[in-house]
Amino acid sequence: MNMNELQEAMQLIDRETKEKQRKLEIQRQLEEDRAREREVKAILEKERKLREAEEQKFALEKKQSQGENYLTLEDVKQHNQKSDAWMVYNGVVYDVTNYMGRHPGGVANLMKGVGIDATALINSTHSWINVSYLLSKNKVGVLVPKGAKTSLSQKK
Repeated sequence: MNMNELQEAMQLIDRETKEKQRKLEIQRQLEEDRAREREVKAILEKERKLREAEEQKFALEKKQSQGENYLTLEDVKQHNQKSDAWMVYNGVVYDVTNYMGRHPGGVANLMKGVGIDATALINSTHSWINVSYLLSKNKVGVLVPKGAKTSLSQKK
C-alpha cells in the first residue's frame, strides 16, 4: 500500500467514524425527544384527569342543587329487607320492594342483591336485560362515595 492509498484509507476510516458518531448523536437526541414526549403526555394525562374530576364534581353539585337524591352504600345497606329493599345498579339506587313478587328468579334470588351494589351480580346473570330501563320508575337516587354529603344526611 502506498502513501496515497494509506491516506485515503485513513480518511475513509475518519469519515466512517464521524458518520457513526453523528448517527449515535441522532439516536441520543431521538431518545431524549421520546423521553420529553412521554413526560408531556404524562402531564397532559394528569391535567385531563384533573379536568374530568372537576367536571364530575361540578355535575354532582349541579345535580344536588336540582334535587337529585344522593346516597352512600351505607344508606343502601339499611334497606335490606323483603319489605324495604334497595339495591345499586351501575351507580343508581333502586327500590326493588315492589318487584319482589314479579322477579322471575323468585324472591330469594332478588334478595341476593338487596342492600348492596348488585351491578356485578346482575350483569353476571342478566347481561342481556336493560335493567336500568326496567327499574327506572323505582329510582331512589344516585350512589356517591362514603363521606360525601347525601340527601339523607342533609335531612337529619
